[in-house]
Order: sequence, then structure tokens, then C-alpha cells
Amino acid sequence: MVVLASAGGNTVPAIARLVQADEDTIRQVIHRFNEMGMAGAGDVEACGGTYDWAGSRSASISGDVGDQSRGMSLMSDETTTRLLRDRSGRTISLAEITDDNWRAVADVAPHDEQRRFVAALGARYLLLSMRGGLWHSLAIEADNAVVGHVMWAYDNDAGTHWIGGMLIDAAEQGKGVGRAALQATMRLLSGGQNAQEIRLSYHLDNTAAARLYADAGFRPTGDTEDGEIVVARPVNPATRH
Repeated sequence: MVVLASAGGNTVPAIARLVQADEDTIRQVIHRFNEMGMAGAGDVEACGGTYDWAGSRSASISGDVGDQSRGMSLMSDETTTRLLRDRSGRTISLAEITDDNWRAVADVAPHDEQRRFVAALGARYLLLSMRGGLWHSLAIEADNAVVGHVMWAYDNDAGTHWIGGMLIDAAEQGKGVGRAALQATMRLLSGGQNAQEIRLSYHLDNTAAARLYADAGFRPTGDTEDGEIVVARPVNPATRH
């Protein structure tokens, strides 16, 4: 979001107010991006404060994403990849955020009425991923074209993986993309080290999300995060890569 706002001609003070960060941090992010591209942006903690999103709160998660990502593979199993298709037959897969696709991910936008449940743009979730390496953003692709965003994290204290920031572009909804993307994310996390349980949270009024997650085997834990219902499902050894 910082880079997009800068590219749009916004001043540093304006961007700082937008993302609730100090001006020096904004200058660092822009300077780092100009030097290294999208890979460099992640080296800077882009903003302070607590952000809420359609998933677990950032403050709730601790642990090292890098450690937990070892042993994971986005495209390691041809059978798994073949099974994950939307209703039109397109292959739904996950991809790392790169200099080539980050703009498309940042532009992902839900329907207007869904903005009470999720971010208005994928750019906000990319910004969250830049905050100290806590979250790891991934592009959701349909036949290699970006159609959404998802992010994951690992709670080292509880030994659980979290899914959040699930955002499917409005033009791609109703096609089975979200269901396939959720399965892809679950399979990815199930293949990580110490994979025991996967959790996520959703707004009480988000009935579509509630149905999707219930169908995938998630059940309420009795916990809430800022008014959102926390659900969990154990890792099924059969889904490991």
C-alpha cells in the first residue's frame, strides 16, 4: 500500500496518515523498494499499531515464519495440484509474492458490501505481511492469473498455524475459487514442520465464510478475536504432502 500510494503521487505525510506510521518509516519503505523491488520492502517494519482483518489479529501470533516454512512446497505434489480446480476447470494454486505479481495482488478487491468483513484491497494484506515477517502473503492464481490473496502465520506458543487475509476478487467470486484456495492453503500448512492444528477467524455476520469453513471441517473453539469467531481443525496426516 505504501508503494502504491507513493506511485500515485501521494506525499510522505499523507501516506503516513493513511497507514498510521511515522514519516521516517514510510521513507525507509519507499527507499528500500526503489533499491530492491518487492523483495526489499519486506525488510522494513512498515507500520505500528494493531490492524484487524478477516482472520486472526496480528498481535495474537508469535513465531518465526521462516522456520515454519521450511519443508513446505507450493507446487510439490502433482496429484494435489490436479484436484484443486474451480467450477470452470481452472487450476487453483498458490504463488509467492514477486516483483511480477504483487501489483495484481494489491489490486484484488471484494464486492463493496464485503468490505465490513475484509480489506478493501489486497494491498493492505501485503502491508501486514511486511510487518516484521510475522505473516506470509501468497497470491491465489487460477491458471497462473492472480485472482486473490491469502496469508498464513504460525503461533509458536500454541503450536498452531493460522490462515487469514483470504480475499477473492469480486469478478472471480461464485466460481469455487475460494473453496479451492482454502484447500490449497490447508494442504500447504499441513506439510510444514510441527503442523498440528489450523485456525482462522471470521466475522459473526459473514455467513458465507462460516459455511465455507464449516464445510472444510473447521469447528468453533469457543474463543473470539475482536468479536470474530475463532474456528480450528486438526491437521489430517492424509493431507500432508
